[in-house]
Amino acid sequence: MTATPDMFFGGGGGRQRGPDAQVHIDVTLEDLYNGAERSARYVTQAPTPTPLTHSLTHTLTCPHSISRKSICPKCRGTGAKDGKTKRCPHCGGKGVKMVHQQMAPGFTVQMQQKCEVCGGKGVTYQHKCPHCHGHKVVPETKTLTATIERGMPSDHQIRFERESEQQPGVTPGDVIFQLRQRKHPRFERDVRWLVLLYAGVVGLWGVLVPWTCAKRCAPRVCVCVCGRACTFCVVLFLLLCFWCSFFQGNDLKHDMHISLRQALLGFTMPVRHLDGRDVEVTQTGITRPFQVKTLKGEGMPIHNFPSEFGNLHVKFHIDMPRKLTAEQREAIERLF
Repeated sequence: MTATPDMFFGGGGGRQRGPDAQVHIDVTLEDLYNGAERSARYVTQAPTPTPLTHSLTHTLTCPHSISRKSICPKCRGTGAKDGKTKRCPHCGGKGVKMVHQQMAPGFTVQMQQKCEVCGGKGVTYQHKCPHCHGHKVVPETKTLTATIERGMPSDHQIRFERESEQQPGVTPGDVIFQLRQRKHPRFERDVRWLVLLYAGVVGLWGVLVPWTCAKRCAPRVCVCVCGRACTFCVVLFLLLCFWCSFFQGNDLKHDMHISLRQALLGFTMPVRHLDGRDVEVTQTGITRPFQVKTLKGEGMPIHNFPSEFGNLHVKFHIDMPRKLTAEQREAIERLF
């Protein structure tokens, strides 16, 4: 019995695609607010075979560097000196060979496999190429520069198509710059409230419409709360809320510490923004602990709409005095 891989794997075709190279780049909140550029430089290394079934993942620190191999410009990927080739002696020029594979006791099939010597080409070199030494690829040095646009999400991916490693007969994969925001000491990017609202609506739907999941849940799985909710709904709502916490939006949060006198009498304090300018925060009257003041248009730029901005939410923390003098105590008693 003669079999081919198409019989077992449902056929196929087309050119094989190489792996992607993923580069993790640390960025600051200032970079995402003002825009910046980050580069990755390909480092030369010895050409070794690269498996095509796994992605290349590189966790990098400055300077950024990833491996890169390109088709040999001298032999154009044949591995032969002056491009002179000969019929592969291993497969007889067919590019494939027949192997026996035991599928079960007493059941052996003859399968067709690609020749590992010529790579399925049917030809091999007469003499090795002196430039690539028969490897068909050579190390290359190249720099990729990614533009970080204003307002980009902190987990945004910047893709360079077909800029990964090259191999003969294989479409190169992509180089992916994966942004990773560092924690900022003064500002925090807010979550996308629309996504969180969607999770809340889904969870509320599961609570108010219990019969929709009662048909799917076994009776012993449902744990009723006030006759309306079940375990499935509660778990779904918590998972959705946890998932939404990874989505960051266009608003900024800032914690401001003020004194008791400022909380009672009012104040005007500057906040140094991400672009270096000072934004004045003014409060008149009494400020309550953990009160939040929203400054319109002082948040992150909206990606793809850099002229529009989110909001800045300032939360006030009142620093209470640790002790009072006798005069201060008397004054407070007279006033209150």
